[in-house]
Amino acid sequence: MKSLFRKLFDTHSYVPSSARLILVSHDISSPSDATYSKGNSTPPELFERQLSFLQEKFQFVSLPELLRSESPEPLAALTFDDGFLTVKTRAASILSARLIPFSIFCNGKAVAEQRLDYGSEYEPLDFSRTRFYLNESELKELHKNGVGIGSHGLTHQPLGSLGAESLKQEIAENKRYLENLLGSAVTNFAFPFGKPRHISEAAIRVCQEAGHSRLFSALPSYVPRNKLELPETLIPRVSLHMQSEADLNVLLNRMAIKEVAGI
Repeated sequence: MKSLFRKLFDTHSYVPSSARLILVSHDISSPSDATYSKGNSTPPELFERQLSFLQEKFQFVSLPELLRSESPEPLAALTFDDGFLTVKTRAASILSARLIPFSIFCNGKAVAEQRLDYGSEYEPLDFSRTRFYLNESELKELHKNGVGIGSHGLTHQPLGSLGAESLKQEIAENKRYLENLLGSAVTNFAFPFGKPRHISEAAIRVCQEAGHSRLFSALPSYVPRNKLELPETLIPRVSLHMQSEADLNVLLNRMAIKEVAGI
């Protein structure tokens, strides 16, 4: 019986009918590309297979629609962090062909200076080798064409241990930079790295004071629809990186168990 359950768990997906899934990806590059890095990149062929698998189970909608929809169907929204150039040069055409909208959470330093320091969380990128990030004109073009833009901190620092002044610079300054660039309000904020150790009550408070109405983490679970109106709610996003279809199947089943158990 146990082996049968394990086989079913590994090969069949259970998705709650009211599930809301937010995915976060980064860079869409092949191992032979100058932009490729193990910590950030998903090969285009794998990205296509992931999308095919997920589209069998979810209807993809924009991030704002997912957060407000009362649809009884399982919904998914796709986001990208850091503003990698390949979101425009690789991912956009793949997503357009599939009618999948997307949003980007951007760091001002990446856009303005074309570099970020990921610290010890990821391997360093060789910025002398190629251009990794969207520039200002490219970001404005994507925004004009309907891509949602959110904030991801000015320099991608983990915010959990920063003091008050540093938090204001990372959060409020990045919001002002993006709003001045785009000419529209930026109200969504995704915490860099997004795990509990990268987030603090002080950082949440600065986000709220700066005018962010939705805060996003990087925890593998469905969106808690009954808590969305609470200002302190951290909306989870699930990493879409190097998973095979089998990996995604197991991930969905684990999230379904958490959903049923109320964890």
